[in-house]
Amino acid sequence: MSFRRIKTVYGKQLRDLTKNPTLVISFLVLPFLGFFFSKMDIPTEEIRMMTRLYLPMYVAMCGLMGTGSTMAEEKEKNTLRVLMMSNVKPAEYMASICLFVLTIQSFGVAYFIYLGGFHGIEILRAIIVILLGSLCTMSLGSTIGLIAKSQMNANSYLTPVMLIVGILPALAGLNRDLYPIAKYIYSTQMSEAMTNISKPLPLETIIIMLANMALCVAIFIRVYKKNRLDD
Repeated sequence: MSFRRIKTVYGKQLRDLTKNPTLVISFLVLPFLGFFFSKMDIPTEEIRMMTRLYLPMYVAMCGLMGTGSTMAEEKEKNTLRVLMMSNVKPAEYMASICLFVLTIQSFGVAYFIYLGGFHGIEILRAIIVILLGSLCTMSLGSTIGLIAKSQMNANSYLTPVMLIVGILPALAGLNRDLYPIAKYIYSTQMSEAMTNISKPLPLETIIIMLANMALCVAIFIRVYKKNRLDD
């Protein structure tokens, strides 16, 4: 793995961000919504609970849009083909995209942690869960970005996936019949961990999220190699 290539692709993504206001807005919508609710006459505990529910949704939105939309745009402009032809390995390309998304996402996450009233060990637990969830989401978004033929086509795929990943935990909470299936999805485990952040992370949560991450990364690498050969 070449850190020079990772740094080069990472820098390119940061520079291109100024040319993509839609992506910037997607990173700001939920933090602004959280700010709006924090200024309303709502009990502090309710604001904190809403914030902890919004955080998994925010990670899902940023990860999917940040990777899927970005990669689809590069594919449409043939930038991705150039990267593939220049010996950029899947791990290097994925690392640069993940670092880019995590950098931009970190500001919103920090604000949600502040609004959620996390303290001490709770912050560490939240960061662990967010990192695992982000890796799952970014791998999934990257795969969609590779499959899509254009940025518009990618957005049509990303929107329903984002709704499923982001809203599934809430639906599982309202309808317990969905929970036996939903609990094996990483976003549900994220939501449960955030709402019970004062307690130690269950081993089941860590195992399920690691299994989700391994599956998403494996699918991404397979699709990446297929695109390299096809192009």
